[in-house]
Amino acid sequence: MKKGLFISGHQTTFITQDFELLKKYFKMRQYQMKMPKNPIFLFWELFKSFWYCLFNLGKFDFVFCWFADYHGFWPLFFAKLYGKQSYLVIGGFDADKNPEFNYGAHIKPWRSYFIRKIALLAKKVLPVSQYTAALTQENLGEKVFNKSEVIYNGVAVESIIEVESERAGFITIYKVEDLRRLKIKGADFLVEVAKAFPDEHFMVVGPFGRAAQYLKSFELENLEILPPTNHNELLKLLQTKKHYLQFSYIESFGIALVEGILSGCIPIGYGIETTKEIINTDALVFDKLTIEAFEKTLQNALENGTEYLPKIQEHCKSNYDITIRENQLLELIDVD
Repeated sequence: MKKGLFISGHQTTFITQDFELLKKYFKMRQYQMKMPKNPIFLFWELFKSFWYCLFNLGKFDFVFCWFADYHGFWPLFFAKLYGKQSYLVIGGFDADKNPEFNYGAHIKPWRSYFIRKIALLAKKVLPVSQYTAALTQENLGEKVFNKSEVIYNGVAVESIIEVESERAGFITIYKVEDLRRLKIKGADFLVEVAKAFPDEHFMVVGPFGRAAQYLKSFELENLEILPPTNHNELLKLLQTKKHYLQFSYIESFGIALVEGILSGCIPIGYGIETTKEIINTDALVFDKLTIEAFEKTLQNALENGTEYLPKIQEHCKSNYDITIRENQLLELIDVD
């Protein structure tokens, strides 16, 4: 059985999911390097990573790294030095550069340069969506893009049940605390929509801290703010709502949107590329963040949404089932 070293700079649902997935087939060990903002502390973490990789990386057959950033430098460097296979997942932030929101790892030139060099060390680069692949080409360069292969993030399709019930209202999920991330999720437009449709009920699940306080400050009776909840409770909430709203300006994938669709919510989304990828029909996507554009799409959803939904669900099952990601990763690592 192959031995793999799993590298990350922090922990997310995606990262945990991949680690548990790979553990089923390989002897995996995880090394998580802290990513402090203070450069002195960051240097110390890189120093520790250097010595760990120097003495331990030779014991592994491959390196699997989530996100192209400082934490991946020494593992990917020594993997190349020792002739080991290496795989680098491009998750979104590490490929993005959006000055409007001051978002993305490529905003700062030095960090951008460092990330491009890190990505060049990997044998295979794995963007999580076609949109992320396009950003990889734009901001990490052709050499990195030419060794990339899109493997979508996955959803446990079998665990999501569409319940036949009376559905009403709109739902969206923002598991964020800071205001910048909240605005990137399109929260300000959601508030506009809630004001424009006072007789409709809107539910936002997941904001906490300053993000929750900001949304509550509008004091809208038809805008319900719920704190982060466990996954099972979240699925139950999705099963009661008629529409899932996706107003994000930036999104590398959109797991919550996929789960909403599979739970039976008719999606309505702002037309960034990732959202278009998932919804897969222009009829439920609008290209301008205006009430008029939203209202037109909403009317289409009300009249034809039940006809569109099964096709969108089939698209999600065919492309975003976690078993597809599992099989693609297994084939990729086993073949090598």
